[in-house]
Order: sequence, then C-alpha cells, then structure tokens
Amino acid sequence: MRRTHTEPARSLVGHGDPLAAARISRVFGANVLRLEITRYLVSRDETSTADVMREFGLSRNGALAHLRELDAEGIVVAVRHTHPRGSGPITYWRVDPDEVELALRTLVEHVSGSRTFHPFHDEES
Repeated sequence: MRRTHTEPARSLVGHGDPLAAARISRVFGANVLRLEITRYLVSRDETSTADVMREFGLSRNGALAHLRELDAEGIVVAVRHTHPRGSGPITYWRVDPDEVELALRTLVEHVSGSRTFHPFHDEES
C-alpha cells in the first residue's frame, strides 16, 4: 500500500520494534535470520554455535551456514578456544562492531545517494 504525500512516512525500524528485521528484509531483501543472529550476537561477548542453535531452533549445519556467511562478510569473527570440558576445540562467535557500523553506513550512503544524510553523525564531533 502506497502512502500519499500527506501521510507521514513510517520509520523503517522503530526502537524495540519486534518486526524490524522482517521489515528490513522485505524492503531491502536482507536475510531476516542473519539480521536476528547479528542482533543476538551484539548483545553478547562471545557465543557458541550451540547457543545460536538453541536460540533460533537451527540444526548445527544451519547455524554454521549463517555464521560462516556472516564471518565471510566480516560481520562476525570466529574465535577458537579449548572446550571447557577439555574435549577438544570449540568455536565461539563474536560481532565485529566496526564492520557492523561500516555495513550500516554503507547502506545509508548508498540509499541516500548524494543527499546529505548522516543518521550516525556524532553531534560532539
């Protein structure tokens, strides 16, 4: 449904909007699950593949496919440790906040074209 010129534009993502990822996905074709996995990882220091599997109801292969894609794009980083029970290596995942910010800035700059639009502008700088 298109809006008229007199209707206010809806915010693409509202603060705390549980449907924000779905809307971004519809608008820009982003993978909703990867957006939500990234959001989940942002809220933690490091997270295991098993934690991602439990949180999103994914198989090991499903979780790894998404995490590896995010890793390939630089959004998340794989960190290898010795398993806490000493049973071998374990991979934890963490977000690279600089890469997330760069990806968001790039999207905004691309969408806004040559218009001056700086939603991440720090007012103190």
